[in-house]
Amino acid sequence: MKILKNILMGLMSGFTMMTISLLFIVLFESELGEILTKTSILKSILSSALIGVTFYLGSLIYENDKLAMGLKTLIHMGSGLIVFYLGAIFAEWIPLYGGIGALIGFVLFTLAISFSIWFGYYLYYKKEAKKINAQIHNRQ
Repeated sequence: MKILKNILMGLMSGFTMMTISLLFIVLFESELGEILTKTSILKSILSSALIGVTFYLGSLIYENDKLAMGLKTLIHMGSGLIVFYLGAIFAEWIPLYGGIGALIGFVLFTLAISFSIWFGYYLYYKKEAKKINAQIHNRQ
């Protein structure tokens, strides 16, 4: 049941991110015909769904108590980013035509976003753990 929940949450997350991205393209791009074709939208839908599902399913690694937190993070982020970059190539989100500088910029930008999201979750769960520990301490 947990796997199905993560798949559905991943799909919703992927579709939400795709919709927000497409909204920005529609609002700020004057020539939509070259960007928003039937093929590009379908590729974006498929890639977004797969990326969302991969990140959500990958989060199940944190339930494994035998692995160190750093290794769990590496596995989760590594698998998620590999699928992201493969999906981004498939959907043609990576500006391969822009040269090596554009490619490096894209990778650095997405890494910064990914680690920012991860860090936000880290801070949230760290705060939650402190609350739980305080409640346990107060009960004793």
